Amino acid sequence: EDAGRAKRLATLAMAWTFACAVIISLVMTVFITRSVSGPLLRMRKAIVDIAGSKNFTLRAEVGRDDELGQTARAFNDLLATIQQSLAGVVSSAERIGELAERSSSAAEQVSSASESQSHSASAMAAAVQEMTVSIDMIGHNMRDALERASEAGANANTGFEMIHHSQEEMN
Repeated sequence: EDAGRAKRLATLAMAWTFACAVIISLVMTVFITRSVSGPLLRMRKAIVDIAGSKNFTLRAEVGRDDELGQTARAFNDLLATIQQSLAGVVSSAERIGELAERSSSAAEQVSSASESQSHSASAMAAAVQEMTVSIDMIGHNMRDALERASEAGANANTGFEMIHHSQEEMN
């Protein structure tokens, strides 16, 4: 009878130990899931907000120093790079506009000078050279703007791939 009682106590102790282990495992699972899914959801919201608003001044919240925090920092760095590239593109576009206005003005001056001073070939040659320099500058600035736009696109793709890769690793 003591052996049967000892066996029941041992079985009961094992059942309580198992039940406690299951409860602790469930609590840890909920905690770990929330600690990963919460930052991921906030990062996803930031990405969706930025994509929807096209506002590259917004940033993802970085509240951790683990892989999720590193991913958020990398995304923020990518946004800063895109923001700088876009600022360069805008600046180049403004310079192109200014140069186009200068070219237009130079063309008008050439036309006026050729009508009023058709006998002065040297004056015409100088005006044509000014136009050529302006056009070369416009071409150079357009190539620069295209390179910056391509770089911004490549950086956006790299950021998307990094985020997608991080998401796949977490899944």
